[in-house]
Amino acid sequence: MNHQTHTVVTKDDIVKGLRELGLQEGDVVLAHTSLSRFGYVEGGAEAVVDALLEAVGPSGTVCMPTASYAGSQNVWLRNMAKLDVRQSPSCLGAINNALMNRPEAIRSLHPTHPCSAIGPHAEFLTKDHHYSPSSVGGPSPFMRNIELGGKLLFLGMNLACNTTFHAIEEHLTGYRLADETQVGEVVDYDGNIIKVPVRVYAPSPATRNRFVEQEGHLAERGLLIKGKIGDADVMLIDAKGMYEYCVERAQEDEFFLLDMSAKIPEPEPPHPLSPDEQHQMRLKLRELMGMEAEDSHPGVILCSREEHDDVTIEDLRICVPHQPDEMVPVLVAIPRDIQALAPAIVCLHGSGRSREFVMEREYNYQPADVRLHGWGRELARRGFVTIAPSQRSYGGRLGLSMLERAKVDQIYGRPAMGGLVEDCLAVVDYLTRRPDVGADRIGCTGFSLGGIVTFYAACLEERIRLSVPVCGGVGSLAALADHGQTGFHSTYFYIPNILLHFDHPQLLAAICPRACKVIGAVEDVGMPLDAVEDLGRIGKQLYTEAGCPDSFDVPIYPGKHDLTPQMLDDMTEWFREAL
Repeated sequence: MNHQTHTVVTKDDIVKGLRELGLQEGDVVLAHTSLSRFGYVEGGAEAVVDALLEAVGPSGTVCMPTASYAGSQNVWLRNMAKLDVRQSPSCLGAINNALMNRPEAIRSLHPTHPCSAIGPHAEFLTKDHHYSPSSVGGPSPFMRNIELGGKLLFLGMNLACNTTFHAIEEHLTGYRLADETQVGEVVDYDGNIIKVPVRVYAPSPATRNRFVEQEGHLAERGLLIKGKIGDADVMLIDAKGMYEYCVERAQEDEFFLLDMSAKIPEPEPPHPLSPDEQHQMRLKLRELMGMEAEDSHPGVILCSREEHDDVTIEDLRICVPHQPDEMVPVLVAIPRDIQALAPAIVCLHGSGRSREFVMEREYNYQPADVRLHGWGRELARRGFVTIAPSQRSYGGRLGLSMLERAKVDQIYGRPAMGGLVEDCLAVVDYLTRRPDVGADRIGCTGFSLGGIVTFYAACLEERIRLSVPVCGGVGSLAALADHGQTGFHSTYFYIPNILLHFDHPQLLAAICPRACKVIGAVEDVGMPLDAVEDLGRIGKQLYTEAGCPDSFDVPIYPGKHDLTPQMLDDMTEWFREAL
């Protein structure tokens, strides 16, 4: 590293800066730290820990959060991830890990929010954390630091990371906590597995905390002192004084730590819409996805037609309206004993697959690799005309990968999902003009990536009589953002600003009363199970109000993110009934 471009900071510089800030021998301090914000520290993270211990002396105690998970607390617990206090690293940075890994450090036995401490009060701070009914309240290190009259130290960090604010919230009101309790597992210093009940966080009543805004108020009361060490802005706060400040403010406004103006309104339950209301909802969805307001008929090129003993296969290219450079490669499977004006199904593959995978001759299930080969061709053998496009960036379509394409599309105000859906709509439009297909007998299904495209296509296209998204991340985007595994989905999945207008349950009103069966799986990480179940309940109410309760269902199958033969057998019957 070229240190000439960085401020060089020594351990003595840090000790001097901490003393000037007001940290004294004998202090108990809970620290939030960032090594990179200092500049270049000679001796790295170890030097910072040495400086902290020297500043408080042998009679003082240094404590730091040492959580091992990032993202959703709910997902971490539901996946039964174990925290081993002896070896699970912290995700909170080099300094936290350096303190935690010292032999004299004690780490609290909490599955999601452990802390590590060194000093005479380390045992008191950490010993009962696993008895806390919530993550950071009760006998947690955060609350015990207040009890000891300790201090809060921020080295290169601002108050956005002030977990003690959350601890005080839990202590005073508990409005962030759900009624649900989950069980996490911790491996203690003797190798024993301890089961720890945790009352998890509920969806926040606001989208933004007002932690940083409290800095000025705390400074006015003399509770917060600011300074500089190297390039890092540093702060020291009287923890007990901050607690008393919060008690006073909460008596006036229990939500003073939340920016309620940033709250996204809770969406209303969907109700049947008039044709004009549906049209307006579809226009808004098209706008959000960067699509044209209306479609036009696509051009079609027939590349080949081959007769097989089970089906006839056509290889086509479909031109996408409004995008002359886009041509969708599709394979069409036509049953041998096709009836006039036959039912047809659009079959959309998942990520990493292609039209060839969907139309493989052999119908074969490989559960270990989440692969149901040839499922589109199998549906053709069961009497449907099926058409399988290779979705953008897959199956030999030229250009960027889906990951890169999604980034570039965003720059031009066209979310990748819009292009995927537009391809699907072009395929549907083509089917309505085939002489062997009934224009009013068209369905659409897809797995994973194909599942979410199926859902949005059904919202926009009235000619889709039955839609069957399979493990497509259909449920509630708000729930996914709050307690789901958002990293499971690539950039293509996310449509900017959609929650400012509607979520998946509200979009069902654009499909109703047309038939829709949303297939979920108990262990599918693409959407929280509770959100899928809620979609089923809300959707059933909507379709009941519309007078067609049997046209909607959310069957949830055992297993993980998968398309299974049982699912295909069930959807075959649904398509036969609906088409």
